[in-house]
Amino acid sequence: MTQQHTNHTDKLRLDDRVAIVTGAAGGQGQRTAEILAARGAHVLVSDIDIERASEVADQIGSRAAAFSLDITRSDQWAQCVETARLFAGRPAIDIVVNNAAKYALQSAADATAQDFQDMFEINVCGIVNSFHAVTPGMKEQRQGSIVNIASVAGVSGRPGAITYATSKWALRGLSKIYAAELAEWGIRVNCVIPGLIDTPMAEINSPEHNAAVVTTTPLGRLGTAEEVAEVNAFLASDAASYLTGSEITVDGGTSL
Repeated sequence: MTQQHTNHTDKLRLDDRVAIVTGAAGGQGQRTAEILAARGAHVLVSDIDIERASEVADQIGSRAAAFSLDITRSDQWAQCVETARLFAGRPAIDIVVNNAAKYALQSAADATAQDFQDMFEINVCGIVNSFHAVTPGMKEQRQGSIVNIASVAGVSGRPGAITYATSKWALRGLSKIYAAELAEWGIRVNCVIPGLIDTPMAEINSPEHNAAVVTTTPLGRLGTAEEVAEVNAFLASDAASYLTGSEITVDGGTSL
């Protein structure tokens, strides 16, 4: 029993792997970067808010560096990968957590085609950019783990955030197709589906909306950034070596 526990713990370690976490200047992205670094990874804390990303990297210490990344820019993604590679002294990226996203409240009646395009540019095309940037190196080393962050908004037809919800539905499909196409190179692609998490993004909703979600959540509370980050770190590790194309819902039972 003791030996099995030790082996499992070893599989959760990420010693000397190279990770990129987007949207890592706060919330679940920040906590993910912190946990990956604590488990031995070299982490590039990437965010459009470079000032805050730099603060997070400084707090983490020598295993982290910051990078100013607009995920809609393929040229910046190329620079991000090169920066992470040089920072860690490794030939390729091992882990990517695509956490950066846009959130907006829009009804079906109000949302325009342009609103959908703007949302998809970040929440879908930004992730496509990441795959084009990181998978060539992953293919060469024949391994890698990519974790895409979706949302419970993308598993039902809840009203009030149609462009966001639609983009997260799309991300789920995108993740499964990439998982199927990249498996032959040992690259795993999985999707984490958080519910309402106690982060600054949740503050876009009204207090009444958030209270109503808590009321209908079987566990009776909001989730924490820590709880999502722990799942992200698990999927990045060898403990999840037979998981690809999977979806893990971290929502306190909201989507039951």
